[in-house]
Amino acid sequence: METLVTVLITLGACALAYAFSGVVRLKEKVEELDTLKLDLDDIELKIDKMVNDLSRESFQRMDELEKDYCDRIEKWVASTDRRFDKAYNEIRELDKVVNPNKDLLKNK
Repeated sequence: METLVTVLITLGACALAYAFSGVVRLKEKVEELDTLKLDLDDIELKIDKMVNDLSRESFQRMDELEKDYCDRIEKWVASTDRRFDKAYNEIRELDKVVNPNKDLLKNK
């Protein structure tokens, strides 16, 4: 009977030691998962920052392009206005040369 009790106690001690080692292994895996979760959180923050930076840069680039296009359009309009004014003045001068007495033509 004593031998049976000794064997059972030994088996119980071995089972307890095995369970304790399982708990220790599980604790190590939990710590490793916590570390990986923190690493993933850091990576997620870096990705968010990169996306925000790219978004900001693209909006800035779009604003620069819009200003550039507006400047080009304004220069083109100004150039067209100058050309039109020059052509209009030349037509008026030619009209004066061709029709020097416009007043006489209007009265008839």
